[in-house]
Amino acid sequence: CVRMVADVFGEGETDPGLVCEEILDLCLIKGSKDNMTAAVVKLPKQPIGKGGGVLARRERRGASSAKGNGGDNKDGEQNLQGRVYNPYVPPEKREGEGNGDDDDSDD
Repeated sequence: CVRMVADVFGEGETDPGLVCEEILDLCLIKGSKDNMTAAVVKLPKQPIGKGGGVLARRERRGASSAKGNGGDNKDGEQNLQGRVYNPYVPPEKREGEGNGDDDDSDD
């Protein structure tokens, strides 16, 4: 989760509130049904990249979901699997990096 937050800042987001919303959106996309809370503190040394940040991610997800074949499942819940653009790649699935076990975060 720490790496994903850094990635969002690296994509140009400056608003910690929108970063929190993105965290929760990605949890919902992945099917979380638990209570969720997010708090992000941006420290002065956190670099901010160039790009559209969270709003650009939302636009990409919207474009991707419009092309998808999703719909409602038998329980009436929206089926988001396979049709929503998710730019976050967990550390263990990134090329050229370890399996994520060396991450010293407490997520």
